[in-house]
Amino acid sequence: CERMSIAERVRLVEQLWCIAYADGVIDKYEEAAIRKVSELLYVPHSDFIHAKFAAEATSQREAK
Repeated sequence: CERMSIAERVRLVEQLWCIAYADGVIDKYEEAAIRKVSELLYVPHSDFIHAKFAAEATSQREAK
């Protein structure tokens, strides 16, 4: 957290969501792991949710 800005930390969480969405299914353990990483990086919950929705939208666009 000392070396990354909040924007970089949110981007990292979004990238984790993109990886989780790679197979089209979010497993409860994937979500729990991403949530834990997000908490450890002090990413606000609202940014955690926004990152999830952004990754989901990207995944859906790529699937088409």
